[in-house]
Amino acid sequence: MGRVTLLELQKKNASRFSVFIDGEFALGIDADLAVQYGLEEGQEISAGKLDCLRAVESERRSQEIALRYIRHAPRSEHDVRMRLQRSGADASVVDRVISSIRDMGYLDDRTFARDYVSNRVRHKGFGPIRLRHELLRHGVPQRWIEEALTECSAPDALIHTARALAEKRWPRLSGPAAKRRRKMREFLVRRGYSSDIAHRVIRELESLDS
Repeated sequence: MGRVTLLELQKKNASRFSVFIDGEFALGIDADLAVQYGLEEGQEISAGKLDCLRAVESERRSQEIALRYIRHAPRSEHDVRMRLQRSGADASVVDRVISSIRDMGYLDDRTFARDYVSNRVRHKGFGPIRLRHELLRHGVPQRWIEEALTECSAPDALIHTARALAEKRWPRLSGPAAKRRRKMREFLVRRGYSSDIAHRVIRELESLDS
Protein backbone atom coordinates (compact mmCIF):
# COMPACT_ATOMS: atom_id res chain seq x y z
CA MET A 1 0.00 0.00 0.00
CA GLY A 2 1.01 3.61 -0.57
CA ARG A 3 -0.54 7.02 -0.23
CA VAL A 4 -1.21 9.54 -3.02
CA THR A 5 0.65 12.54 -1.65
CA LEU A 6 0.32 14.83 -4.69
CA LEU A 7 -1.69 15.10 -7.93
CA GLU A 8 -0.03 17.82 -9.96
CA LEU A 9 -1.14 19.15 -13.35
CA GLN A 10 1.74 18.89 -15.78
CA LYS A 11 3.12 22.19 -17.03
CA LYS A 12 3.47 21.07 -20.65
CA ASN A 13 0.11 19.29 -20.82
CA ALA A 14 -2.74 20.56 -18.68
CA SER A 15 -4.82 17.46 -19.47
CA ARG A 16 -2.40 15.21 -17.57
CA PHE A 17 -1.47 14.71 -13.94
CA SER A 18 1.79 13.69 -12.37
CA VAL A 19 0.98 11.24 -9.57
CA PHE A 20 3.25 11.11 -6.51
CA ILE A 21 3.07 8.16 -4.12
CA ASP A 22 4.60 8.65 -0.67
CA GLY A 23 6.36 11.76 -1.94
CA GLU A 24 7.90 10.17 -5.02
CA PHE A 25 6.81 10.44 -8.67
CA ALA A 26 4.93 7.28 -9.66
CA LEU A 27 3.45 7.94 -13.11
CA GLY A 28 1.90 10.45 -15.47
CA ILE A 29 -1.77 9.94 -16.22
CA ASP A 30 -4.56 11.56 -18.24
CA ALA A 31 -6.88 13.70 -16.14
CA ASP A 32 -9.97 11.78 -17.22
CA LEU A 33 -8.33 8.52 -16.21
CA ALA A 34 -7.52 9.96 -12.80
CA VAL A 35 -11.19 10.89 -12.42
CA GLN A 36 -12.32 7.48 -13.67
CA TYR A 37 -10.21 5.71 -11.05
CA GLY A 38 -11.14 8.20 -8.32
CA LEU A 39 -7.60 9.31 -7.58
CA GLU A 40 -7.25 12.06 -5.00
CA GLU A 41 -4.59 13.30 -2.66
CA GLY A 42 -4.41 11.44 0.65
CA GLN A 43 -5.92 8.28 -0.87
CA GLU A 44 -4.44 4.89 -0.03
CA ILE A 45 -3.58 2.93 -3.16
CA SER A 46 -2.54 -0.69 -3.51
CA ALA A 47 0.36 -1.92 -5.63
CA GLY A 48 -2.16 -3.85 -7.74
CA LYS A 49 -4.21 -0.76 -8.51
CA LEU A 50 -1.09 1.21 -9.32
CA ASP A 51 0.05 -1.50 -11.73
CA CYS A 52 -3.42 -1.47 -13.32
CA LEU A 53 -3.23 2.31 -13.77
CA ARG A 54 0.18 2.00 -15.40
CA ALA A 55 -1.11 -0.68 -17.78
CA VAL A 56 -4.21 1.31 -18.76
CA GLU A 57 -2.16 4.47 -19.22
CA SER A 58 0.41 2.65 -21.35
CA GLU A 59 -2.29 1.24 -23.60
CA ARG A 60 -4.01 4.59 -23.94
CA ARG A 61 -0.78 6.39 -24.82
CA SER A 62 0.12 3.68 -27.33
CA GLN A 63 -3.28 4.01 -28.96
CA GLU A 64 -2.80 7.77 -29.25
CA ILE A 65 0.59 7.20 -30.89
CA ALA A 66 -0.91 4.71 -33.34
CA LEU A 67 -3.86 6.91 -34.30
CA ARG A 68 -1.63 9.95 -34.77
CA TYR A 69 0.68 7.86 -36.96
CA ILE A 70 -2.24 6.69 -39.09
CA ARG A 71 -3.63 10.21 -39.48
CA HIS A 72 -0.33 11.36 -40.95
CA ALA A 73 -0.44 8.85 -43.83
CA PRO A 74 -1.97 5.46 -44.72
CA ARG A 75 -0.23 2.64 -42.85
CA SER A 76 -0.17 -1.12 -42.91
CA GLU A 77 -0.66 -3.13 -39.76
CA HIS A 78 3.06 -3.94 -39.82
CA ASP A 79 3.93 -0.23 -40.03
CA VAL A 80 1.86 0.55 -36.95
CA ARG A 81 3.24 -2.43 -35.05
CA MET A 82 6.80 -1.32 -35.75
CA ARG A 83 6.00 2.26 -34.71
CA LEU A 84 4.59 1.08 -31.37
CA GLN A 85 7.56 -1.18 -30.76
CA ARG A 86 9.91 1.76 -31.37
CA SER A 87 7.94 3.74 -28.78
CA GLY A 88 8.81 1.09 -26.21
CA ALA A 89 5.34 -0.45 -25.82
CA ASP A 90 5.18 -4.00 -24.47
CA ALA A 91 4.23 -6.75 -26.91
CA SER A 92 0.91 -7.37 -25.15
CA VAL A 93 0.03 -3.67 -25.33
CA VAL A 94 0.94 -3.57 -29.02
CA ASP A 95 -1.32 -6.54 -29.73
CA ARG A 96 -4.27 -4.99 -27.90
CA VAL A 97 -3.85 -1.61 -29.58
CA ILE A 98 -3.55 -3.18 -33.04
CA SER A 99 -6.70 -5.22 -32.39
CA SER A 100 -8.56 -2.16 -31.10
CA ILE A 101 -7.80 0.16 -34.01
CA ARG A 102 -8.42 -2.66 -36.48
CA ASP A 103 -11.88 -3.06 -34.98
CA MET A 104 -12.38 0.70 -35.38
CA GLY A 105 -11.80 0.28 -39.11
CA TYR A 106 -8.54 2.24 -39.18
CA LEU A 107 -6.34 -0.72 -40.13
CA ASP A 108 -7.08 -2.82 -43.19
CA ASP A 109 -4.14 -4.30 -45.10
CA ARG A 110 -6.34 -5.28 -48.03
CA THR A 111 -7.48 -1.68 -48.56
CA PHE A 112 -3.98 -0.38 -47.86
CA ALA A 113 -2.53 -2.61 -50.60
CA ARG A 114 -5.15 -1.59 -53.16
CA ASP A 115 -4.74 2.12 -52.48
CA TYR A 116 -0.95 1.87 -52.38
CA VAL A 117 -0.78 0.17 -55.77
CA SER A 118 -3.31 2.55 -57.33
CA ASN A 119 -1.47 5.65 -56.11
CA ARG A 120 2.02 4.45 -56.99
CA VAL A 121 0.97 3.40 -60.49
CA ARG A 122 -0.91 6.65 -61.10
CA HIS A 123 1.67 9.05 -59.70
CA LYS A 124 4.97 7.17 -60.12
CA GLY A 125 4.29 4.70 -62.91
CA PHE A 126 5.78 1.85 -60.87
CA GLY A 127 5.54 -1.70 -62.18
CA PRO A 128 4.48 -4.86 -60.29
CA ILE A 129 7.96 -6.08 -59.39
CA ARG A 130 8.80 -2.92 -57.45
CA LEU A 131 5.30 -2.65 -56.00
CA ARG A 132 5.43 -6.23 -54.73
CA HIS A 133 8.79 -5.55 -53.08
CA GLU A 134 7.51 -2.37 -51.42
CA LEU A 135 4.33 -4.00 -50.13
CA LEU A 136 6.34 -6.88 -48.69
CA ARG A 137 8.50 -4.32 -46.92
CA HIS A 138 5.30 -2.89 -45.42
CA GLY A 139 4.47 -6.38 -44.13
CA VAL A 140 1.30 -6.79 -46.21
CA PRO A 141 0.15 -10.44 -46.46
CA GLN A 142 0.92 -12.08 -49.79
CA ARG A 143 -2.74 -12.68 -50.68
CA TRP A 144 -3.56 -8.96 -50.51
CA ILE A 145 -0.45 -8.08 -52.50
CA GLU A 146 -1.35 -10.41 -55.33
CA GLU A 147 -4.95 -9.23 -55.36
CA ALA A 148 -3.88 -5.57 -55.47
CA LEU A 149 -1.42 -6.23 -58.30
CA THR A 150 -3.86 -8.13 -60.49
CA GLU A 151 -5.33 -5.12 -62.25
CA CYS A 152 -2.07 -3.28 -62.94
CA SER A 153 -0.34 -6.50 -64.02
CA ALA A 154 -2.48 -7.05 -67.11
CA PRO A 155 -0.08 -7.11 -70.12
CA ASP A 156 -1.76 -4.19 -71.89
CA ALA A 157 -1.73 -2.10 -68.71
CA LEU A 158 1.95 -2.85 -68.11
CA ILE A 159 2.95 -1.88 -71.62
CA HIS A 160 0.88 1.30 -71.48
CA THR A 161 2.39 2.48 -68.19
CA ALA A 162 5.95 1.48 -69.07
CA ARG A 163 5.65 3.17 -72.46
CA ALA A 164 4.38 6.40 -70.87
CA LEU A 165 7.41 6.45 -68.57
CA ALA A 166 9.85 5.64 -71.33
CA GLU A 167 8.50 8.23 -73.77
CA LYS A 168 9.28 10.98 -71.28
CA ARG A 169 12.80 9.77 -70.57
CA TRP A 170 13.93 8.52 -73.98
CA PRO A 171 14.53 11.95 -75.55
CA ARG A 172 16.77 12.93 -72.64
CA LEU A 173 19.13 9.98 -73.10
CA SER A 174 22.25 10.69 -75.10
CA GLY A 175 25.09 8.67 -76.54
CA PRO A 176 25.34 5.63 -78.82
CA ALA A 177 22.25 3.50 -79.39
CA ALA A 178 23.55 0.65 -77.20
CA LYS A 179 24.13 3.05 -74.30
CA ARG A 180 20.65 4.55 -74.64
CA ARG A 181 19.09 1.08 -74.67
CA ARG A 182 21.04 0.05 -71.57
CA LYS A 183 20.07 3.18 -69.64
CA MET A 184 16.42 2.83 -70.58
CA ARG A 185 16.36 -0.87 -69.69
CA GLU A 186 17.94 -0.16 -66.29
CA PHE A 187 15.47 2.67 -65.68
CA LEU A 188 12.42 0.52 -66.44
CA VAL A 189 13.72 -2.40 -64.38
CA ARG A 190 14.29 -0.08 -61.40
CA ARG A 191 10.71 1.10 -61.79
CA GLY A 192 9.49 -2.45 -61.45
CA TYR A 193 9.13 -3.82 -64.98
CA SER A 194 10.50 -7.08 -66.31
CA SER A 195 13.33 -7.17 -68.84
CA ASP A 196 10.86 -8.48 -71.45
CA ILE A 197 8.60 -5.45 -71.01
CA ALA A 198 11.63 -3.14 -71.11
CA HIS A 199 12.92 -4.69 -74.35
CA ARG A 200 9.52 -4.44 -76.01
CA VAL A 201 9.11 -0.77 -75.10
CA ILE A 202 12.66 0.05 -76.23
CA ARG A 203 12.04 -1.60 -79.60
CA GLU A 204 8.91 0.51 -80.02
CA LEU A 205 10.82 3.69 -79.21
CA GLU A 206 13.63 2.84 -81.60
CA SER A 207 11.16 2.10 -84.36
CA LEU A 208 9.71 5.59 -83.91
CA ASP A 209 13.18 7.10 -84.17
CA SER A 210 13.99 5.37 -87.44
